[in-house]
Amino acid sequence: MSRQRSAKKRDPRQERLERGRGLLAAWGVHEGTLPEGTPAGKVFETLAPLIGRDPACDLLIAEWLGRLPLPEAAARLASWEPEARDKELKRELRRSLFKLEQKGLAPARREEPVEPFRLGATAAEPEGYLGPVDGEGSRLACLVRSGRGGATGLLTVINDLDGMIFVEAVTAKRQALMETLKESSSSGPLSKVPWKYADALMHAAFKTAPPRPGNMRANYLLSRGEITSADPEAPSPSPVHELARPEGAAADELLEKSAALFKEREFRTWILPERIARVHLQRFANSQSSGLVLSKEAATERVVVIMDEALDELVSGPLGAAYARRMEEMAYLFHLQGRTDAATMSLAVAGILSAPEGRRIREVSFLRGLVFRAFAPYLVPKHESEGPAEETAAGSSVILDPSKASLSSAPSGSAPGDSTSSKADRAGLEGGPPPLIIRP
Repeated sequence: MSRQRSAKKRDPRQERLERGRGLLAAWGVHEGTLPEGTPAGKVFETLAPLIGRDPACDLLIAEWLGRLPLPEAAARLASWEPEARDKELKRELRRSLFKLEQKGLAPARREEPVEPFRLGATAAEPEGYLGPVDGEGSRLACLVRSGRGGATGLLTVINDLDGMIFVEAVTAKRQALMETLKESSSSGPLSKVPWKYADALMHAAFKTAPPRPGNMRANYLLSRGEITSADPEAPSPSPVHELARPEGAAADELLEKSAALFKEREFRTWILPERIARVHLQRFANSQSSGLVLSKEAATERVVVIMDEALDELVSGPLGAAYARRMEEMAYLFHLQGRTDAATMSLAVAGILSAPEGRRIREVSFLRGLVFRAFAPYLVPKHESEGPAEETAAGSSVILDPSKASLSSAPSGSAPGDSTSSKADRAGLEGGPPPLIIRP
């Protein structure tokens, strides 16, 4: 028992160092080849190529390099330490580095990457939301990222022609943020879409024209960076293209009844663009500047010709492509919301706007209604214009829903939703209501 207590305790480190000395001696490296006083540079050149041959030799070489006052030795130890997997070797490397740092040889260490703390879950991807397109081509587009501390939202108003009109960053609890989004979309409910699609639309609008005033530009870029570090994708076709477009008789039927879209809340602000309407309304006003009382037939013929020319200009001009894309976007949102009838009608109108050549544009009731809404305020029957104010105001409902137009309130002679309107426009109206006073 006393012999065991008096016995020296084994030192694993010293045993490994002794084993390393034996191996180095076998390879021709010993006190004879590297006697005391050998220049540090020569010692380093001799030992460095032997690193990695054996764990015991590595331990001895690490201890030896710690005694060499060379920047090269410090740099080699610093690059070796992160790669070491043996715990004893790692400790020896750190000891040697510490010794050299005490001598003023402090190399730039390569820090090991530290994984961020995660509580069993990865960060959620952003969410994308789009609102309906209004009558001027503007819509709400948003990105939202939720986290443990709440949610961050990037709210923008984008226009397909004028670019980004407005931007605002909002940080709040998720429920409060979603309520803010809901309240901000006055023209209809928001729809959740792939966030990269919404981001691409937003960034394309930003590149077309950044928001004003100037600080909004920085707000958009900084706020987007808080939501995602990914580069924005290039604008892509509307996802509605994945749906089958109506064709043949089915498409004709949808186009014939497409004026029913004006009953949807999202289309109540849609009207012929002012830049087109202005010219044709002026022509209409000039033709009536004398205040002549015209027969119903003559007045109808004159107005129909002007409205048809306005429609032709809309479809054949640059705005035709913009309206085709707007109708595709509306079809996509209606599809996401499960509103199948509105989606298929919108898609049918988008199809005819995309390829109007050889198509019966003037028989598309939605497009006729779009033009009619610009002219409706100027088409007031004499007996209504002189009647009670409430009756005249009631006639304004035609502007919101052209399907309510009748012989007594519209020169077309029938609802824009009626495919026979072009024939009725030119039909005789004997025995009808009093002559129509057309007032510019």
